[in-house]
Amino acid sequence: MLKKKRILYFFVLVIALSTPFNNCSSGGRNSAPDANVISSEPNTDNGKGDGENTNPEIDQRDEQMRIYGKASPLEVQNVYAKEKYSCIIDFNNLVRCWGTIDYLLGFRKILATEIENLGQVKFLSLGIRHACAITLDDKIKCWGSNESGQLGNNEISSQNTTVKNGQISEVVAIDKAKSVAVGKDHTCAITMDDKVKCWGNNLYGQLGDGSNTSSVSPVDVVQLGAVKAISLEAYYSCAITMDDKVKCWGNNYSGQLGNGTRQNTNVPGFVANLESVTSMVAGEQHVCVINSENLVKCWGQNGNGQLGRNDIIYTERYSSSSFYPVEVKNLNSVKKLALGRSHTCAITVDNKVKCWGRSDLIGNNSISAISLVAEVLDLDFAKSIALGSDHSCAINQDNRIRCWGNNNFFQQGHNSVTNSLLPTKLSVINNFKTIASGEDSLCYITNESLVKCLGRGYAGQLGDGNRSDSLVSPVDVKDLGPVKAITAGSYFYCAINKDDLVKCWGSNSGGELGDKTKNDAKVPVDVFALGRVKAISAGYNHVCAITENNHVKCWGANSDGQLGNRTNLNTSEPVDVEDLQDVKAIAVGASHSCVIDSLDKVKCWGAYGISVKSDVPVEIAGLQNVKVLSASHSHHTCALDNLGKVKCWGSNSYGQLGDGSMKSSDQPVNTSGLDPVKSIFVKSSRTCVVTNRNKTKCWGNSFYDGLTKTNSIVRPREIILNEDEIFNSKDIFVTNKMIFILDFNGQVYYMGKPHNSYRAPAGVVTNIQFRGADLNSYY
Repeated sequence: MLKKKRILYFFVLVIALSTPFNNCSSGGRNSAPDANVISSEPNTDNGKGDGENTNPEIDQRDEQMRIYGKASPLEVQNVYAKEKYSCIIDFNNLVRCWGTIDYLLGFRKILATEIENLGQVKFLSLGIRHACAITLDDKIKCWGSNESGQLGNNEISSQNTTVKNGQISEVVAIDKAKSVAVGKDHTCAITMDDKVKCWGNNLYGQLGDGSNTSSVSPVDVVQLGAVKAISLEAYYSCAITMDDKVKCWGNNYSGQLGNGTRQNTNVPGFVANLESVTSMVAGEQHVCVINSENLVKCWGQNGNGQLGRNDIIYTERYSSSSFYPVEVKNLNSVKKLALGRSHTCAITVDNKVKCWGRSDLIGNNSISAISLVAEVLDLDFAKSIALGSDHSCAINQDNRIRCWGNNNFFQQGHNSVTNSLLPTKLSVINNFKTIASGEDSLCYITNESLVKCLGRGYAGQLGDGNRSDSLVSPVDVKDLGPVKAITAGSYFYCAINKDDLVKCWGSNSGGELGDKTKNDAKVPVDVFALGRVKAISAGYNHVCAITENNHVKCWGANSDGQLGNRTNLNTSEPVDVEDLQDVKAIAVGASHSCVIDSLDKVKCWGAYGISVKSDVPVEIAGLQNVKVLSASHSHHTCALDNLGKVKCWGSNSYGQLGDGSMKSSDQPVNTSGLDPVKSIFVKSSRTCVVTNRNKTKCWGNSFYDGLTKTNSIVRPREIILNEDEIFNSKDIFVTNKMIFILDFNGQVYYMGKPHNSYRAPAGVVTNIQFRGADLNSYY
């Protein structure tokens, strides 16, 4: 897990990787560091560029795309991209990754997360299912899938060595290495004497040892000799020889070996008609090189124009290929290359980025079928570039990142699922005071006391004046202004404005908006004849408020008597709750309502237990000196007394009562093993608290946390950064599937699964977990 001091403050749910923005010998698809040659020597330049950027306009333009550290934007040395995940090496030589990395991190990571137990590295290579790095002491360390022995640890295992399990495998058979490159399920390294050794899958002869036998330990590549650089892709390998020629071996389905045929070979062979090569990158099924004249030649698959030869033929897949190197048209003065699946990019000597191939990936705002060489727009200066299968990222002059192309796996590193035809700035933190979540949407109050919402909008629940969804970018709620509080129902929201009046918006099928209609509202509407209020709380489709004279009024659905007016009739305007006065606090659940009265006792009405209900308030036995109430939309309620003790009652199907069982109760039960508590938050089938020591503990439904072996936590569990570092919680917010924690530095962390209908606000950090997260003992 990330140390707190190394946290990246940007929300990238992302997801796609290929190889580094530094040495091409990493294993394909990316540019060399700062020289034309892809050297087997380790890169010792820290990559900070030619000087500081003194242009304030550039600073302002790039502010939103910065990757954040604890107090300031985090500078990036190198960036790497693969199909569904991305990684960086920072200036502390630490590796941080994000995206869908099932084989590598064990679960989806939305925010960049440090690869623990790896230590400091100087080189990184990423494959689809495994990754390898060169450490500062020249050791090779690998992790991920090992079904073909590609980790080089002398074994084959269907058990992935994931960072989640703290497993990093060292290639012990090679004492020191200059470089490493990763294919789909094979790996190669350049040793200190410039020889190449490979291991892993050898079905197509990609290990180059003259056989087709896979190997769990490194084997010598034959007929190759000393090399300057290597680059691997799915099932083939290539190397630059000491005389600046290129040899390739392995799969040759699209002619990517460059020998004039489509025949596989298990020994290296020269690429035809190619000399004076200074740099080389292997893509999925095509290869490109830079020669001594700074021109680019490519060969292999050309189905999307990725060879840049301007003559694509669409018949069988390989018929558009070139089995020999061809020069890229209208391109010169190139110093770096990066290759994707169906597009190719280059950095010229004046630090411009030019791309060609599938047009929606090349960053020039085009959507035609293919594209010739074109300059990437809105990117004035690029130091390095890396391409995933369907996206691209570049490091600019001040070491910030911009991305473009496909973003279906969040591989661009910004909080969006929308593809981008132009380089996109990374999101910055959206500061907020509190969060309220409905069934398929989320709203929050900003530090300026304004309300923003995201998610589904079919019932007008986003409050922006239409019924459109906004799944990623928050929209402003119209006609509302600054607010003091907000509450969420199922598909609607209500807020108290600066004048202490209530406005609601969204679904209104049960009269829950309180405007004397049952019409949905796309913008906030006034609650009829309510007057000023002190507090408000929404259930599934009813609402209750404490008036300025400390009485309670409710409106909306009333099938279980949750309005407290001795009926079961719905009402679209506020009605008085009977036999209730001098109320201090209110909490409304799915179909019940509860208050704390002037004697610090609790009274409830509606379906307030599993087998009990009432259409007028009744006192809950066993509760005294209560100071905080919280009720869920999944039929459980919790109370916090003035001694910091918690008692809960209602449904317990996921252990949300916290008494060590899964037995529901109509009467309050003690939460076990819990230090004194100062705040509590109940939502859906989970409960969370902040203790007097500022620690966060949760229990109940843990399915969406992705960090436990069961769906239930029946006793309080502490949430931590990692086993060595605990953070202090100031406040906590719980949505249907996520837990948000605010620390005393204003940073927001979260855990859980983002809802299908929305993502977490930009800037939240995801590197938190339950203490002892992988234990079976939760239940």
